[in-house]
Parts: sequence; C-alpha cells; structure tokens
Amino acid sequence: MATPNWAKRFDWPKIHLWWSDERAVPADSPDSNYKMAHDALIAQVPIPTTNIHRVQTELGAMPAAQAYERELLHAFNSSSSSALSLDLILLGMGDDGHTASLFPGTVAIFEKKRWVIAHFVPKVNMLRITFTPVLINAARTVMFLVSGAGKSLMLRRVLYEFDQPNVLPSQIVSPASGELLWMVDAAAAAQLNETDGLGEGSLEDIYRRQPKSGPS
Repeated sequence: MATPNWAKRFDWPKIHLWWSDERAVPADSPDSNYKMAHDALIAQVPIPTTNIHRVQTELGAMPAAQAYERELLHAFNSSSSSALSLDLILLGMGDDGHTASLFPGTVAIFEKKRWVIAHFVPKVNMLRITFTPVLINAARTVMFLVSGAGKSLMLRRVLYEFDQPNVLPSQIVSPASGELLWMVDAAAAAQLNETDGLGEGSLEDIYRRQPKSGPS
C-alpha cells in the first residue's frame, strides 16, 4: 500500500487508521506499533493527519485505553457498540495463538462490555492496550495475516481444534455478522490440508470457516 503504484489506488482522505493494540511505550519508541506503521505506511502516503488515530500512550496505559474508547465513540457518533462497526480489522497471530494483545490466560479474552482495555501481560512483562473481542467481532471484515513456518503448528491448532480461547485466543475472533478471512502463506499453511478435521472443501473455504465449537 505504501508503494507509489498502490498508494494512488486508495482514496486516502476517506480512510481512517486505528490500532487494534499498542504497547505502553512512547510513540517514538522502536517498540511502538504506531511508529512501525508510521515508518512503513503513513509517512509514504497522503493520508490526512486527522485520519490517524494513534493510542495516546503518553497518558499512561489505563487512561490511554479509556481515551481511545471515547475517541471511537466520538468518531462513530455512538453511545453503544451496536452502532460501531469498523470496516476492516487486520490482525496477526502469534506462535502462542495470541492476537491483538489478547494473550493466553488473560482476562481480556473474555471482556464483554469494553471496546478497549489496558492490562498487564505477564508473558511479555509489560502493559498493553488492546481492542477487545466486543469491538473486533463487531467489524464488517476481520482479516488475519499469518506467515512463516513458525506459525504453522499453531495455525493448525487454532483452525482445527475445538474452541478453547483461553489457550488459543485467536479462536475468540468470530464476527457477529461480518466476514472472517485468513490470509496465509505457504509456510504457515504447511500443516493444513483439505481432509483433516474440517471435512470437504478447498483450503480457501477452510480459511473462511469459524473454529469448531467442540471435538468431532
């Protein structure tokens, strides 16, 4: 999207960027998700600065999460999550099955009311701000981007095993009325096949399906 040929295909004044999760670090930190997106994309395209909605980590993790939720409310002129539906949420998946900053064993996975929360993640020993499943599952489209052989076994578990989101948080992603897509490279898909656990259908169909609700 940042290359000249692709950048000109987008109507940037009509695109708004939000962050599904952020580390509780300064915006100019090498560990900042905002900085990574700024350097790789934002600085290369003509998107208005008013359309860039970064998490204000300088407020502190908890106030930043609360402020981000208020900003979403204001942007969507909404007082309830039923009226808030992002067009596209792009997620990754860690080799432990986490997505956004929903890590195994954390209470954020089962949040039922808040759209954005801050919580401490023991595995990475830091505070994280993250979209909750409430907001993620209200999106019109949720797309996972998974690459590399190191993710292949976990991808197989997330797609094939019965639901256990406390262990495999990516399984909590199940849009209420939107579409769930998996964009997977060959290395990450190496442990997948068309006949193991999901019945008939092409790999494309498999990637579009929801995780199982119980063992088969």
